[in-house]
Amino acid sequence: MTLRSKRLARILRIRKVQEEQARALWLEAELAATRSEERASELGRARRNMVSHLGERLCGLPPAWVLLSHEQLERVGQKLRIRRERARTLRSQAEAAREPWAERRTAAKGLERLLERAKSKEYMQALALETRELDELNMERAARRPRSEQ
Repeated sequence: MTLRSKRLARILRIRKVQEEQARALWLEAELAATRSEERASELGRARRNMVSHLGERLCGLPPAWVLLSHEQLERVGQKLRIRRERARTLRSQAEAAREPWAERRTAAKGLERLLERAKSKEYMQALALETRELDELNMERAARRPRSEQ
């Protein structure tokens, strides 16, 4: 490996570590956003169940119970709005955390391609040198042979 390839390999290792760190941050933000969305979804299902349950019993309940049920529904609705807003915020944070990871991943892929090209070029140069040396060796051998053997 030439000095250039060694430097590229070292830079690539650093970029890979940076990419993994950015990926870990994104995954952490993604997990928080997903959990928040799930909690909001669960609360939404619970609220829909409360509404349907209240609708079934509305006729037989005293007015005080109906008012109490509506107050509970309103509180659950407020919590649902808060949780949905929190889920949207966390989702946008997760998307913002994904961008640096994607940029670092792209940079690392570019360095990988560059390193592969450098290695390929080095290999081709070494192969050409070896071929030249073998050709020269064969020419010297041919020149040393007496003309009658040729």
